[in-house]
Amino acid sequence: DKKGANPKLKIKDDGTWSLSPDKADFDDSKFIPTLLGNNQVVLYEMLAEIQKITGFNKCFVKRPQRHVKRERPPLKNLLAVAISLGTNTGHQELVKQSTGMTLKTLRDTEKDYFSLDNIKAANELIFGEISNFALSTIYYAKDNEIHTASDGLKHVVEADSVLSNHSFKYFGKAKGIVNYRGADERQAFFHSDVMAPGEREAHTMIDMVLNAKPLLFDHEPYEDSSTKHKHSSDSHGFTNAGFAVLFLLNTAFAPRLADMSKLTLFAYENRYKYGNTTNRIAPKQTINKKLIRDNWKDILRLIVTLKSGEVSPSNLLKKLHARGKGCKYFEALQEFGNLLKTQHILKMITDEETRRSVHKMQNRVELGNKLARAVFHGQNAVLKTGSVREMKKIFLCQDLLINSLILWNYIYLHDHYYKLETDSEKLETILSMKRGSVLCWGHVNMGGRLNWDDLEINSFDTPLEKLKNIQLVDFSEEVDIEQL
Repeated sequence: DKKGANPKLKIKDDGTWSLSPDKADFDDSKFIPTLLGNNQVVLYEMLAEIQKITGFNKCFVKRPQRHVKRERPPLKNLLAVAISLGTNTGHQELVKQSTGMTLKTLRDTEKDYFSLDNIKAANELIFGEISNFALSTIYYAKDNEIHTASDGLKHVVEADSVLSNHSFKYFGKAKGIVNYRGADERQAFFHSDVMAPGEREAHTMIDMVLNAKPLLFDHEPYEDSSTKHKHSSDSHGFTNAGFAVLFLLNTAFAPRLADMSKLTLFAYENRYKYGNTTNRIAPKQTINKKLIRDNWKDILRLIVTLKSGEVSPSNLLKKLHARGKGCKYFEALQEFGNLLKTQHILKMITDEETRRSVHKMQNRVELGNKLARAVFHGQNAVLKTGSVREMKKIFLCQDLLINSLILWNYIYLHDHYYKLETDSEKLETILSMKRGSVLCWGHVNMGGRLNWDDLEINSFDTPLEKLKNIQLVDFSEEVDIEQL
């Protein structure tokens, strides 16, 4: 670029450079929190209301057991277990906070109905329900693109676990694990997994992207879809091989990289290298094209293996990383990733829209982690189980509560929008919402006394069908509020 074309970019005479961060087109605008703060709601009542709207209790199918006959439990039992696990309160403490609930009831309900598949199905149902509300579309940056992001959240674990490990930076003298989750532009969570704190998040991230494709593309073949998929993470999710694998899985990888100027750029040909071109920022190394060509068929076989589901990407990529230079086709995969990494870095330098969208998505998923901490308030937010399966169950229930809260917020905002009379008021509301986030929880009481005998709650004045069918005013940049 010409000098001065990007005011955020500073280039020294020796070719080194630095890029000042852009402010993301996103803020913690108080418009939505203030609006929602007018109507205080208790978490268990919110969950009951979302269950009434979505019917997610149907996803909890009884686990088959021989010679045991038990009737389907009351709705309050399912909701109580979801609250107990998702908030990390624990069954014993929840019984103390509740009326008409016993410890045996909670344990039996969890044992019979709370399998990982059942909780995932309930989450997917709520995730899909958000699409039925038009205001969720205002957060999409492009009509033909799905932009997702992921980040890890650390948790201390008191019990012995095969995954927990020391990390003084995050856990002090204790041990902990990482809950890795992904969110889309609507700020709803579509994936949750558990990993050891010493593992590279990049491997788990590829697992997440591949497994979430059917949900993100509404169970249609994503290979033939005209809608593109872009995924962002922080530096912990970045590897050269990750760039290549995601590209071959029809996903553009756009991470927010720390110390981006210190990463090595690679040219496709020598004539584009630094010293052979007039560009002030230029690669200093050239990729090994012969290595990529000679191993291209093996790379494609690797991708087909990942798509088949016969082996998880994280397990396979960990083993290939461990082999190091002993695997030629993995070296070729990394070399191809070097080229994609260079393309991304140059785009981050030259395209302000790309920089802002990446920062925005990472800010959103990090704000989602703050909400996750607010929900996960029980037992000082310390995990008391060391079982990987039990931890996954807890975090899936946590996502069930978070997605229910997000859906409730959307419905409340639709109810407010429906009551507005003029187009100018509606446009101003949409623009204010678009600058902020639906990840607000100041209006939610996460604890309190739980009365499971009174679950008939109705927080909204407008019938649900009318809210699903509202028409949004044009909120494109060309529209002038004063003209309306």
